Amino acid sequence: MNLRISGQSLRFRIDPDECDRLLDGGTVSSLTRLPSGSSLEIRLRARSLDQDVLSLEEVDATALELLVDWGALGDLMARHPRITGLSSRPDTPDGDPLELSLEIDVGFPRGRVRRPR
Repeated sequence: MNLRISGQSLRFRIDPDECDRLLDGGTVSSLTRLPSGSSLEIRLRARSLDQDVLSLEEVDATALELLVDWGALGDLMARHPRITGLSSRPDTPDGDPLELSLEIDVGFPRGRVRRPR
């Protein structure tokens, strides 16, 4: 999983194997350890959502979880994902929406292990 942060925009990119893991009920996660000893964990999970296709939740001060609508993710994979992926723009308390997007890296072959840079 890759995460790009730019202002009020969070763009998640996963490979097809990670997408399969989500559709099978699993979790995709990334843990970043900071020099202070703290860490930041980002998790993705698929489940049925009532309101939107993506929902970001604060688990605690050091963890965020992106919930992806199961049906929307399955539909995206069925129509051969494109660069557009899934997106949502939830409002924040100050009225400046947070842009969330999830893309599937179709250029990354299934079964291949992504090596850290």
